[in-house]
Amino acid sequence: VSSISDYTAVSVREEDSAILLRKHCSKEISCVVDPVFLLSDKQWDSISRPYLVDRPYVLTYFLGENPKSRTLARDFAKKNGFKLVSLPYLNGAYRKCDWNFGDELLFDVGPAELISLIKNAACVFTDSFHATAFSIIYGNSFFVFPRERKDKIDMSNRIYSILDICRCPQLYCDNDEKQDLAYLDSLFDCIFADKQDLVRLTAYSKDFLMAALK
Repeated sequence: VSSISDYTAVSVREEDSAILLRKHCSKEISCVVDPVFLLSDKQWDSISRPYLVDRPYVLTYFLGENPKSRTLARDFAKKNGFKLVSLPYLNGAYRKCDWNFGDELLFDVGPAELISLIKNAACVFTDSFHATAFSIIYGNSFFVFPRERKDKIDMSNRIYSILDICRCPQLYCDNDEKQDLAYLDSLFDCIFADKQDLVRLTAYSKDFLMAALK
């Protein structure tokens, strides 16, 4: 931590991290957005692929192995008449929870395809910060779930932070009350990210970056 003072400028993505670092060094610690927010949806469109799925769909992008989030995604898609599209084995190895999960399983997916899939989904179910971020960028309906990890490292801070900034913490389904099909239906297509504060923080982040580079 003492080495941080040697840097000209220091920034982090979560206020919790900024508070922690300020306790251990005299350096000013700025809280900025994740780099994906520095580009607009139109700029991300420049690398996005065209529409990849033949009818309205729910996209699942799960890095963890939580079975309940997968069951909810499947039931939600079926109830609302959507195709269920999944990206299996995102950890790079076989996982039983991904076997035959979804109406359409996509394997050959890079950044351009992923952006397209998120952009054009009727709803995104995920435990990933960056899938959440792109859902916000494109104004999607989405639900976020806790990620089960064998190493027990908590990955929720970044997600809580961005949902608070966008005034939609109810989209983080982290308890039994929220992990319920009726709850998801009650929010679908009526609760979206409010990006006013995000726009202001993005502008601040760009100014911080330009000043630091000078």
